[in-house]
Amino acid sequence: MSNPKFSSLHLGNLVEARARELDLSPAELGRKVNLSQQTIRDVYHRMALKTDFLFCLSKALQQDLFLPFSRELALTPDPGFILAENTRLHKEVAYLEEINRLLRQG
Repeated sequence: MSNPKFSSLHLGNLVEARARELDLSPAELGRKVNLSQQTIRDVYHRMALKTDFLFCLSKALQQDLFLPFSRELALTPDPGFILAENTRLHKEVAYLEEINRLLRQG
């Protein structure tokens, strides 16, 4: 069963973008994962990667490359949602503390 959202995730592009953020050449990234510069260039063009290799790249690039999949599965909430929910809960706690204070005053 194919998921259209997953088909739009191009892992090679993600790997290449992160390597550029870290200013890592294909040769430098290749050294980190014991692959040739040409193999890394080939990786940049791959849409899919094996999970063990993706894990190795995640460590080398210091970024969780599985995260886009987790977000699509809603296993990892959107950081904006977490912040909004945290803010809402803080307001609710403050409100309840105020009610508690007023009740104690009688």
